[in-house]
Amino acid sequence: MGYQELYDFISGYMTQDDKGTFTLEDVFQAMPSTDVDSMPKKAVVLRLAKEIARSIEGMYYCPLTSCYRRVCDKTYYVGDLCYVLEGSFDKIIDYVHPTREVTRTGKIPVFGDNTVYLFHTLHGDGVFYLTKGTKYVASIAVDSGSIGLCPASMFEKHDIGLGVKMYIEDLSSFARVANEESGVMKFGPFIIRT
Repeated sequence: MGYQELYDFISGYMTQDDKGTFTLEDVFQAMPSTDVDSMPKKAVVLRLAKEIARSIEGMYYCPLTSCYRRVCDKTYYVGDLCYVLEGSFDKIIDYVHPTREVTRTGKIPVFGDNTVYLFHTLHGDGVFYLTKGTKYVASIAVDSGSIGLCPASMFEKHDIGLGVKMYIEDLSSFARVANEESGVMKFGPFIIRT
């Protein structure tokens, strides 16, 4: 399999919009010293294609749309917001805990037009699992005792830790529900039991 075939194969797992920004040069950069002519059959190539897509700047796998995408204005992060909003996280904490006796969660209105949600986990810090039905999707690492959602455009730090990026076409129809007493959170079709 040559570079062109590999490019065609990878782009088959991308959305139409992202195909326009994904180039053969991206494949060369991701695999500069690999001899793709001697690569094994497609089952192994699929795994390699995922690795290549992950190594390309701005690419991520979206579990909501089941394809690779480039970060855009409809990309959101679900996870511990302290990983991506380093400097602004204090602003969130000030809103969530204005006094020792008061705790607010849900939509956090301190970022202007940006939509940010934050919910407390039942058991504090740890690693929790994002599932769709009974299927494991991703691990969510938590160090702030909370899980939230924010647009990728707000990222101050692109090391997302163990969180998930998602392409969300219409945020108003994307459920964001948490029962903090039971520790169950719902983000669209995904469940996190904390």
